[in-house]
Amino acid sequence: MGNLTKDIERLCEEIEASRVSRAAMKTEIAKENKAIQGAVSKMRAGFARDHKAMAASTKKTRTKFVSELKDDVSGMLKNFDSSLTAMAKADRNERKNFMSSLKKEVKTARTDTAKDLAGARKAWAVMAGARKGKKKSS
Repeated sequence: MGNLTKDIERLCEEIEASRVSRAAMKTEIAKENKAIQGAVSKMRAGFARDHKAMAASTKKTRTKFVSELKDDVSGMLKNFDSSLTAMAKADRNERKNFMSSLKKEVKTARTDTAKDLAGARKAWAVMAGARKGKKKSS
């Protein structure tokens, strides 16, 4: 046999060895993929289980929070209503007292003005009478 024949035989043997090696590698990759798929499937199932548990737990927390928030808001609204009522009553009393005081002041001012005008009329009448007497004597 010549060198060419030996090289072709060696090349054929290498090709056959590569095919066997590649087939073994494909079989090994398939086994690894199945193992990884199983692990990933278990991991996903664990994630789903944990997610479900977390959702249930946080639902209880959220429900409690919302309930407490409703109670707080309800209490604030009651306090606001009572404060508003008290403030309105106090303002109403202040306005009533102010108006009463203002009416008294106006009444006093009107009375004082009326007295002043009556006094002024008397004084003018006296002055007018005095002038009339002076005109007649002239």
